[in-house]
Amino acid sequence: MIEMNKRSVLLTGATGGIGRALAERLAGQVDRLILTGRDPEELRIMGASLGAGVQSIHCDLQSPDSIRSLAETITREDACVDTLIHCAGAGSFGEFEHTDDDTIERVIDLNLIAPIKLTRALLPAMLARQQPRLVFVGSALGRLGYPGQAVYCASKAGLHRFAEALRREYFDCELGVLHIAPRATATAFNSLAQQAVNRELKVAEDPPGLVAEKIINAIQRDRNDTVIGFPEKLIARLNQLVPGFFDLALRSHTRAMRRHVSQLSSTGQRQ
Repeated sequence: MIEMNKRSVLLTGATGGIGRALAERLAGQVDRLILTGRDPEELRIMGASLGAGVQSIHCDLQSPDSIRSLAETITREDACVDTLIHCAGAGSFGEFEHTDDDTIERVIDLNLIAPIKLTRALLPAMLARQQPRLVFVGSALGRLGYPGQAVYCASKAGLHRFAEALRREYFDCELGVLHIAPRATATAFNSLAQQAVNRELKVAEDPPGLVAEKIINAIQRDRNDTVIGFPEKLIARLNQLVPGFFDLALRSHTRAMRRHVSQLSSTGQRQ
């Protein structure tokens, strides 16, 4: 078991839906909590509301210089964190042929490249701490190709394999690498079209507070690989065994996605 009250934690994406819920719970459980995000004022207000032991550092994870500055700030006084929770991310929903280059780059950068770069920047100092832990908040869609989410699925699948490879590469030291995959979560992360599809097809959406509690539980129990929710756990396994079944089963999702994206586009609303 990991004793959270002794941990020094860096949390990315702290002002997002799951990130905010995690920050609110970790603030009362860990020894030191550092929050990062792209909005400095929102971070400042949030950090102040969570009390002593919480520090806020502005960081644009799409900027290599900003990642480098964050790592230097955290390690400057030989006080590097022992737990890094990658929670920042970006989504994209809609037909792939209409996905522009900026969206593709933003999703891949935030979901995959930024966690890789930040991990590389902090890992040497983290390895000097006791029981360092890297925690990657992925997605159940990293294990299941889903209509309307091609780029997002690709980024989260890459993150899952990155975490798995690191775990195997550092098997002979104290480093623990955890990958936690939530299912759909009821936050503003989901576009209007995606929310409409989820309602129509009765796709379960967990409240962010519940997801945050399950993530913390997985960290405490030091579980290497966790999928949150059922039947998502079963679906993730079956998709590896009988992918052809899901090729057929998800056709209704494709039709619903196209319909709702088209409807919102025709009214000029955010998809």
